[in-house]
Amino acid sequence: MLAKRLQALLKPLSNHQLRRIAAESTHNQLTHRPNLHNPITPINQSTLLKVCTILFQQQNSPDSRLHSSLSSSNASINPEFFLQVCNNFPYSWRPVYRFFLYTQKLPQFTHNSLTFNKMLDVIGKARNIDLFWETCQEMGFEPEVEAVETMMETLFKTNKYEEAMKVFQMMRVNRMDDLGVSTYRLVIKWMCKRGKIEQANGMFDEMSQRGIEADNLTMGSIIYGLLARGRIREAYRIAEGIKNPDISIYHGLIKGLLRQRKTSEATQVFREMIKRGCEPIMHTYIMLLQGHLGKRGRKGHDPLVNFDTIFVGGLVKAGKSLEATKYVERTLKGGMEVPRFDYNKFLHYYSNEEGVAMFEDVGKKLREVGLFDLADILERYGQKMATRDRRRDRWGPTEEQSHDKNLQKEKVVV
Repeated sequence: MLAKRLQALLKPLSNHQLRRIAAESTHNQLTHRPNLHNPITPINQSTLLKVCTILFQQQNSPDSRLHSSLSSSNASINPEFFLQVCNNFPYSWRPVYRFFLYTQKLPQFTHNSLTFNKMLDVIGKARNIDLFWETCQEMGFEPEVEAVETMMETLFKTNKYEEAMKVFQMMRVNRMDDLGVSTYRLVIKWMCKRGKIEQANGMFDEMSQRGIEADNLTMGSIIYGLLARGRIREAYRIAEGIKNPDISIYHGLIKGLLRQRKTSEATQVFREMIKRGCEPIMHTYIMLLQGHLGKRGRKGHDPLVNFDTIFVGGLVKAGKSLEATKYVERTLKGGMEVPRFDYNKFLHYYSNEEGVAMFEDVGKKLREVGLFDLADILERYGQKMATRDRRRDRWGPTEEQSHDKNLQKEKVVV
């Protein structure tokens, strides 16, 4: 069923279809000439908010009620207004799709490829696969590569690898010239995640033959894929041949080495990236801590190197005594599984000047029991946070803080 949909959507347009689209485009340009004195109508933000509120509150209402409410808003709806509505619902397909259906009934409004593909992007990110293909078929548009990539990524993430690859194969057959580095990067990334390193190498060779240069994100995926399969020499050879390695290359090395339980080598890569001027981010530290300590933290004879103890202490110092009590109760209650250690919270609560002293003390204890790699990781994090804390007090929030904040909720699988 999916293959038939793909063939209909991704096949090249016939001459007859091209002539019809060209004729419609010319007709629209002649009948709807833009006002050269005022080519872009500013969007009324209060009206935009009103429309978005209606769409959110009445997204499950009957068409008659929703359309009546939208009409009463007296909004001046143009393509830019439609795009702004889509931007307010980046992962929610229902309000956007229902607004799309409403605009189709407006005689003064005509959708273009930009508005159509924007809607497909929202539907794809919302993982509504059936609606994505049905909408494409109904409209007769050829989706842009970005919209197809969004759908492929949705299929990959929902464990529909084979269907995602069918989409890719259809693109290769019917729209090969449209494929660029972003599409190959996506496919190679998921091939490597599934251990299909030979297929990933085949895609890499195809890129090279077409004159498409792989970026570091793609190379990082290949490096990880090789390491995950135990092909360590090949991975290092590729990494050493990259002229300007960035954090994606180092992350590929670290994650792959941790997959092979080579925590010491992964820590050495961590030291090397710092030496070469590539600053670690929160994601880097979480990967390394999970690799060294496991996802539930380390249990040892000395409570000072038990990270449950350190974490609870951090909660108390941060004024989170209730959370600390609940965590201890869950941990100590007989017969209950120890909860997964939250490294994000652990690092967050010590991202200040106090954390420097704490990490220094813990680092000394770790060195005393021979855990030198772990000591280096935590001490480096403490130093980085202290420096960032001083900069924040002097200049305000840094770009690093904004970047790390976006990664705090990311789950790392090692």
